[in-house]
Amino acid sequence: HVKKRPTLIADKRAEQKMLRVVARKKQPVIVIHPCSKHKTQRWYPERFAAVADYIIGRYGSTVIFTGSEDQKPQVSEIIQKIRNKLGILNLAGKTSFDEFVALLKNVDLVISIDTSTIHIASAFNVPIVALFGPTIPVFWGPTSDKHGTIWKKEVWSNYPLWSILNTWWYYHPFLG
Repeated sequence: HVKKRPTLIADKRAEQKMLRVVARKKQPVIVIHPCSKHKTQRWYPERFAAVADYIIGRYGSTVIFTGSEDQKPQVSEIIQKIRNKLGILNLAGKTSFDEFVALLKNVDLVISIDTSTIHIASAFNVPIVALFGPTIPVFWGPTSDKHGTIWKKEVWSNYPLWSILNTWWYYHPFLG
């Protein structure tokens, strides 16, 4: 069956602001959106930290963490576990919805658990690595042309995400 990508228009003012943020960062710029109000969709903080450390160390990237105001504690817990904080920007609770949309439009990759974030990034055809726990990615997954979906039917277990990212970048060299 054919998946249709949603359409979305980024607010011009918000996009200009986020373009200034992204332009000042070390490229490529990767968003990690690790938060969900549903506990069954969450992944271990130390594993998100390991992914961020790996991306910064291997690719010299900037990793931007996003989340809402009430998700700031989740993001802070992850960032505390990251060894290489020089490549980190914490925007959790610091953007409006329009700015969040504009940010996702203008980054090189989005890594997100199963939230609306993957659908917003899909609307702009941004490359995505989507992490699914108990929900079914066939129904709720990203529609971006360049996406990878990791699905663990049970609640998260010992999953080597950095090896999947390595494979993903090898076959989809959109980062450079």
